[in-house]
Amino acid sequence: ASLRRLGFNSYSATMPPQPFWTHVGLVPLPRAEADPGRLSAFSGALGVPFYVDTVCWPWTLGVPGQAGSRSALPPEAFTQGRNHWMPYRITGKGRETWLALWKLYAERYRDAGVRVVAYELLNEPAYLGLSEDHRLGFEAWLQQRYEGIDDLNRVWRTAFADWHAATIFDEDERTTRIAGRYFDYDEYLSERFTELVRDGVSLVHGILPDALVGV
Repeated sequence: ASLRRLGFNSYSATMPPQPFWTHVGLVPLPRAEADPGRLSAFSGALGVPFYVDTVCWPWTLGVPGQAGSRSALPPEAFTQGRNHWMPYRITGKGRETWLALWKLYAERYRDAGVRVVAYELLNEPAYLGLSEDHRLGFEAWLQQRYEGIDDLNRVWRTAFADWHAATIFDEDERTTRIAGRYFDYDEYLSERFTELVRDGVSLVHGILPDALVGV
């Protein structure tokens, strides 16, 4: 019987991970999934639109990004540093991975004729990327923000000799007194995150034009 008859107006769906695992060449597949051909019939039986949540739990869509997993994704796609359900970087190959994931499932629902009322790109994201590409990006960002290393030192109340030294830090330094660096790094990451979400929204809207898309 339709869920609508019971007073429900939508169905919240998290992603069966096998399509993504297969897409990125994960071996061996941790478990078999139900026949994807059942999606259309299942949607019709429910009788309500779907709320789609692509949360990257470490035991589902996040499996390829966990230590010891084997897939065709390159090492530079994976997050280095503290994160919550953000196993793939928000720049470079990791950024490409997010966009491919969102596209894969948006097309899956479109092709099955499922009416999607909302499409959630990320669920409870938290991210402190500390890979070399982020350091280099942050260094370039700082050089745009400040007139020179002396200007940066004046604002941060530091005495760094050059830009490279100013951008070398790790998770254990997050409680140090260089507050300016962490405020700036947070802003740098926020800009990269915003760019990723902006492009994700545009991508999914192109496939599911009637869905609300966001985080």
